[in-house]
Amino acid sequence: MDSDTLRFTVTLPNLNLFRDDPAIALAVGDVVSLAGYSIGTDNSAACQTVVSSESTPRRFELNIKDVQPDHLDLQVLPDNGATLGFHPQGCSAFGAVAEVRTARTQPWLVFDGNTVKGRVRDDGTFDAHQPRFDYPLSAYGRTATDVPPAPIASRDLAFSLLISGPIPDTPQEAGSQFIWSFTSGLSPVAYGDQVHTTPGFATAVYGYSSRRTQNLAFTSVTGMDEVLQADPFFLNSTTTVGLVAYR
Repeated sequence: MDSDTLRFTVTLPNLNLFRDDPAIALAVGDVVSLAGYSIGTDNSAACQTVVSSESTPRRFELNIKDVQPDHLDLQVLPDNGATLGFHPQGCSAFGAVAEVRTARTQPWLVFDGNTVKGRVRDDGTFDAHQPRFDYPLSAYGRTATDVPPAPIASRDLAFSLLISGPIPDTPQEAGSQFIWSFTSGLSPVAYGDQVHTTPGFATAVYGYSSRRTQNLAFTSVTGMDEVLQADPFFLNSTTTVGLVAYR
């Protein structure tokens, strides 16, 4: 290695899992920050200085120069005016905890729960795909000529998101994230009312509209012998009750 390169070696040679994964695609240009410094095989004064002086976890980020199954080669960080870089001359080995962050042109990592789905660039669109289930079948009383074509990849788009705004530019901001969630509408829905505190599962929801009452919804609650009338306009009101129970 040259003097501009630090080698971070891992105990288990499994970095190829992240390098070869198409969703994560760890590669040159992604970055590493260090924390939890400790004395390694070199107990020299230079290494003791590194361990004792780096009291701020993740103070800096080092660019990845190479990814191999058992190690990462990192670019040393020179001083920049009054800002101290990271270039531990004289210390041949020390211990540290590495935090790897996606960077390059696709800095955002998109998760579905705990599963990585892919990377997306800033001000770029990420398309999430999933199998379609809402195509009518002939078994539902339609003839073969009425059935739409089978689902294909170009029509299985579940949703798209666009990330915009400035990219975090300091290690302290590198953990920035946002979370959103939604349901498919296939899960059972529970309803309750002001008298019966125990909820029951709802049956089908029926809409009602007339000149006098333009927007009502009705559903029955199993096991409670009642029908609920809901006015969606008042459901979130703090002063008016939007539910009426008929028993």
